[in-house]
Amino acid sequence: MKMAGPYVLTHTLMTGQVRVSRAVDRLTGMPALLYQPRTPFTPTLPDHPNLLPYTAAGDDYLVADLAPHAEHATDATLAADGALRALAALHEHGLVHGGVHEMNLWELDGEALLAGAGLAWGPLGEDRDAPEGGKSAFADLYALGRALQRLGNMPPTLTPLLDPDPYRRPAAAAALLLLHAPEPEPAALTPAEATLRAEAPAPASGGPVVPATPLVTLDPPPIIVIEAEPAPGSAEVITAELPRSVPDLVEAPEPTPLPELAYEDFEESVTVVPAASTPMAPSRPADDDPDPERPADRAPDDAARARHAPIRIGWEEDHSWRVVKSPTDPATPARSRPPLVWLAPVVLLLALLGGVYLAARDPAPAVTTCCTVEFRVQGATTPVNVRVTRAPNGSILRAGDLLGVAPGLLRFPDTPGTYRLRAEATNYAPIEFNLTIPTARPITINVGQ
Repeated sequence: MKMAGPYVLTHTLMTGQVRVSRAVDRLTGMPALLYQPRTPFTPTLPDHPNLLPYTAAGDDYLVADLAPHAEHATDATLAADGALRALAALHEHGLVHGGVHEMNLWELDGEALLAGAGLAWGPLGEDRDAPEGGKSAFADLYALGRALQRLGNMPPTLTPLLDPDPYRRPAAAAALLLLHAPEPEPAALTPAEATLRAEAPAPASGGPVVPATPLVTLDPPPIIVIEAEPAPGSAEVITAELPRSVPDLVEAPEPTPLPELAYEDFEESVTVVPAASTPMAPSRPADDDPDPERPADRAPDDAARARHAPIRIGWEEDHSWRVVKSPTDPATPARSRPPLVWLAPVVLLLALLGGVYLAARDPAPAVTTCCTVEFRVQGATTPVNVRVTRAPNGSILRAGDLLGVAPGLLRFPDTPGTYRLRAEATNYAPIEFNLTIPTARPITINVGQ
């Protein structure tokens, strides 16, 4: 049986630069945690409900009383809440824990307690030490992230605690805001979705569960294949394979073929005009009923005579129209091309396809939480506490709240606007300044200048 003063050591929890053991007071029978650092030192800790204080000290040990029903922390979210609050209090007073470990996290009456603060812990090992090395507020947060990983079910919003870059890790107060940030509200339904959801039939209560009938996809009708071979002097013959459901069509009588005209039938003064459209039999609409009051002996004018003059039409060898007119006939004005009514829909379709392609090629920017600002300190190595003295309307921060410890990345809540901040450092006069959020530029605090 090992003894340390009036305490009986029951079993060892941690070894290294600081040995941690469960102990029992021989006089009172109360349990306690007993710390035996290789370098005797009694730190002065701030009074905080989530920090387990030291209650007794000997020549080579420190004691922290522990309630009989206290247990090791098992809930990662509860442990993160208590540890972050305790670390925020330590860092605010310019202290570091140095040995954040799941063995130093305890649960008592629905609260999490952080024990063993301020001792000379040395390297923690097992990838718990921060990549940048040393003991600092950044290293405390990294070690807390590793401890929460080992507890299991680490809150996903606290993964930035494990960032290899210390300046990208949130301060304890900012991490506490991330832990309790409200979940994003679901996207509002569009009117069409709301209508579909409202019209969906409610399942009958108490009845048997009937599986949904799968949708039946009908095969598309057979593709109609059209093969046309124009025969000179006759109409085109079109053959098609139609679906079975289409009733038999009544065949139309063969059209009377147009007589072919030979070149030798015309004089040398004949003018050959290429056709501007697909060859088709020329037709002239029937005249409206003649006006009964129109005199019969009225001679037509020149324009009407030219308009009703006979026109002879034939085929060229390249299947184009040949319009034959007398040289004395007035020149026929060139037929204007029909408006390209299909051009606008094609251009609109190409624009839509281009927009879809660009949207698919360029991924949407990652959603970030407003707002992270880098704070730098020049002129001294002492940590600087950044507090809020005035916040814009709607912000969860209030006057006197600790935003974080500089240098480092301090995270503001999702409320943009102008904040009045106060920078405090030990042995230096505080300064106040305004900061408008969001901002991308770093903020430098000059200490002692």
